[in-house]
Amino acid sequence: MIALFLLAAGCGNDRAGDMPDAPITGTGPRFYEDVAPIFAAQCVSCHREGGVGPFELVTYEDARAVAPGIPAAVTTRAMPPWGADNSGECNTYQHARWLTDAEIKTVADWARGDQLEGNPAAAPPLPPSPPGLARVDATASMAEPYSADAQLDDDYRCFVVDPGIASDAFLTGFEVRPGEPEVVHHILMYQVNTAAAEAELATLDAQSPGPGYTCFGGPAAAASLIGVWAPGIRVASYPAGTGLPLKAARKIVLQIHYHNHAGPRPDLTSVDLMIEPTVPEPSFLYLLAAPDLYLPPGMPAVRTENEYVLPGFLGQYNVWGVFPHMHTLGRTLRVEADHAGQTKCLADVPRWDFNWQQGYFYDGAPHIIGGGDTIRIECVHDTTTTTQPITWGEGTDDEMCLAFMYVSAY
Repeated sequence: MIALFLLAAGCGNDRAGDMPDAPITGTGPRFYEDVAPIFAAQCVSCHREGGVGPFELVTYEDARAVAPGIPAAVTTRAMPPWGADNSGECNTYQHARWLTDAEIKTVADWARGDQLEGNPAAAPPLPPSPPGLARVDATASMAEPYSADAQLDDDYRCFVVDPGIASDAFLTGFEVRPGEPEVVHHILMYQVNTAAAEAELATLDAQSPGPGYTCFGGPAAAASLIGVWAPGIRVASYPAGTGLPLKAARKIVLQIHYHNHAGPRPDLTSVDLMIEPTVPEPSFLYLLAAPDLYLPPGMPAVRTENEYVLPGFLGQYNVWGVFPHMHTLGRTLRVEADHAGQTKCLADVPRWDFNWQQGYFYDGAPHIIGGGDTIRIECVHDTTTTTQPITWGEGTDDEMCLAFMYVSAY
């Protein structure tokens, strides 16, 4: 998606290379007073020096250079990258990279209009780096640098690392330290479930040239998702009082997506972990899936759905958030629950983008579900680029329709 935005930004820009000596005059939004604060709040965390964005959006000159591509990027909500609907119709989420309709209009009107500079003295300060973890209890770090495959625009690589966790505990937060922020696009973090799975991954790693091994849909052995990171997040914290269980002496897999727009660079990424021996609300990830996936070729919208009726003997649970997942053909994903005679929207992702995966935690009270409730998941895939039917699988050419609910006992 970044590459598409960059391409759009570079097309038809006959003004970027011919900057006027005198300020542009006219009417409409002004960059430093009206647009720059929006960029500072929602865009600059990636579009700054050393960020994963392929260009900067800090100064007036930065923005004018890519102005032709800005309206399409914001009006389609391709940028800033945030897949879930944050309008409040379904939910609102913590730390949402989301522009209101009014902000979209301001940015698009500036880019389409006179592109007024305004007063540079009104420029907002660069957003400060977010505070780190309260403490670091363990670290999962790559053992040696890895340079992405220069033949690939996007390289998905898995690294098996040992965080050295001596006793059972709960993961309550983590901080990603990308070695090369300009190429580390996103990270999925898994804990390997068994010693046998660790042995499988050790064999796979040994058979692959260079550090780690190629992976796409998952780590290729039994492992549980414990964290998702994308640029702009840096420090991720699970809701207060909750945490995911970590087994002592188990290894962790870092699945790293490298985006080569800046060229391959030797990356040595590490993840700091904050753990607690106990938490008031031990949490787990409840898997929702539609595994009977069959996607005929050449269709713009193939709908797949599944529903679960939770066993009646179960008590009630808090749902704090959702981690959705599909592959590259996915377009939309929705999760709903029927509870106490009402239908609740647990997650609505109207613009799925495989390149920007993350978890979404509610900005407010958790949803409540319980025994006897019905949970539904629905996915839509676009198969117009395929010539053969697509089914469920881990590979690049396979697809998925699933979501993990982050849940604790009520």
